Amino acid sequence: LFTLSPQPSTLSPKVYPVTDSACSACMGEIAVVFNGENIWGNVQARARPHEIHWALNDVNAWRPFFSPTSFPARALPTVQTAVTYESFEPAFYERLAAAVEREAMDAIVKTRRRQ
Repeated sequence: LFTLSPQPSTLSPKVYPVTDSACSACMGEIAVVFNGENIWGNVQARARPHEIHWALNDVNAWRPFFSPTSFPARALPTVQTAVTYESFEPAFYERLAAAVEREAMDAIVKTRRRQ
């Protein structure tokens, strides 16, 4: 049974079974489903989680983006170069945090003066 977590960024997300109509209140409609291997587009007339058919191998309900007949999956090369991160002394981060805080406070004070 599939479940959806409509609030993944919270510490205690609510998890609903897709058959629960409360799931639609949080999620709205599902147009695309994906995992690490493929992407499926919902071609059903309905798109609310509790109303759709979840069998991803059913071509009347879901169309795969990658398939042997349409667009075979393949490894894609990248043009990105490796990212190297530098570490600075703790004092640098303290000065940076103080500067950001000062800028934020200045912006708040300036906004309050205009009101």
